[in-house]
Amino acid sequence: MGKIIFNSFLKDIINEFVEYKKTFGYKYESGSETFKTFDNFCLKYSYDSICLPKALVEDWLVLKPGEKKANQQNKASIVRQLGKYMFIQGYDAYIVPLLPIRGEPKYMPYIFSHNEILSLISIIDNYSTHTPETLPSTRNTMKMVFRILYGCGMRVGEVLNLRIKDVDLNSGIISVIEAKNDNKRLIPMSESLRLSCVKYRNELPLQLIDNEYFFPSGGVNNKYDRSTVYYYFRNALKQMGIKHRGRGYGPRVHDLRHTFAVHSLSQLSQLGKDTNSLIVALSTYLGHKSIFETQHYLWLTPDLFKNDLTKMEKYTAFIYDEMELFNDEE
Repeated sequence: MGKIIFNSFLKDIINEFVEYKKTFGYKYESGSETFKTFDNFCLKYSYDSICLPKALVEDWLVLKPGEKKANQQNKASIVRQLGKYMFIQGYDAYIVPLLPIRGEPKYMPYIFSHNEILSLISIIDNYSTHTPETLPSTRNTMKMVFRILYGCGMRVGEVLNLRIKDVDLNSGIISVIEAKNDNKRLIPMSESLRLSCVKYRNELPLQLIDNEYFFPSGGVNNKYDRSTVYYYFRNALKQMGIKHRGRGYGPRVHDLRHTFAVHSLSQLSQLGKDTNSLIVALSTYLGHKSIFETQHYLWLTPDLFKNDLTKMEKYTAFIYDEMELFNDEE
């Protein structure tokens, strides 16, 4: 295949990016062809400087009659990589977010207010309906499960999979061994949460104390199923007057993790310290693969982080590993 010639106002930066890809061993033939289509599209635009405006990107990604979603995804991947590269080089560039796959709507997490969290915990603490799911031992367990879900920002599966050896009640450190993407990590608890865990274990019925799980169910598998957590969560939402919009629309139990992240970032932003260094620690605490996953929480509630968004965007652009930057294509 002969050398592809680019002619738009972005021709120099596109050429630079294509050559950059090739230095890592990519042939980048299909990518170059897509960029040629993008370059032709950009001919109708004219700017005084090299930039990648949001309006141009969104115009490029509009589904044409008969165009498949897969092609739109490919176009988005190409322009997303270019945007990231340009951003690192100091250009004004819009980075298109990941598009929903297979036409599914993109879920927007429900961020609970501090008062809603207090209300949710209070309702679970005082839940009195007599069903198999609300036996005293189960109810006491759910009190702790929800405190850890919010207080530590853990995933529900991580909490239910905790073993006795994973929770050091002396130091207040939780060792997450069975984690998503095998991202093992250590999670320090607050002192109040540590004391609550000590109280919970001391008050367990004798037949459950020797169970290997930190939250023993006494059932066949010796641990609680997610359905029990969802049972309490959905009932608490109902009592709080928060409508559950159905599967895939939330609010979800997992939104407590999102809420923890947002509330933590809000608190960090009030400390007067370097948010950039603190967010690295939060990213590690959450077990994220990259800092961009954590930065996502800033965008969820931008009104809380008006002064931090610009600093964070510049900072993450420089620390984001170059190979990971381009791993969503070829």
